Amino acid sequence: MDRPEIHDFHQDDPNASIFGTVSETAERRLSITEFRKTEGAYRVYIKYECIGKQEPRGHYVTFITHRSFTRRHEDAYELFSELRHGVATNYILATSSFTIAAIGDGGDTALTINIAQSPLRPKGFD
Repeated sequence: MDRPEIHDFHQDDPNASIFGTVSETAERRLSITEFRKTEGAYRVYIKYECIGKQEPRGHYVTFITHRSFTRRHEDAYELFSELRHGVATNYILATSSFTIAAIGDGGDTALTINIAQSPLRPKGFD
């Protein structure tokens, strides 16, 4: 109930509006590592990683997605992943493109990536 109602995601992408469109900084990187076809959707694997020697502040990364993306036993908006050796991974089920935000370092770092801009995106995925 506290989430905005979004009607046209091609024009009104809330994660891009809130967090911008940055998938890499000097110390952090957000990437899509794989697309895997599932029944009615694609499983999109995402990775947040610490680059170089700067240690992460905090032990978790929050991936903020869209409510049509689901993962069993998880909130469709927020997926929490533990950082292990400076890397946090997760996946979402996507039926269409959207911007994913990753919040790390105790909320100090915010990166985003648009699924449609991934070079791994399969043909026909919008």
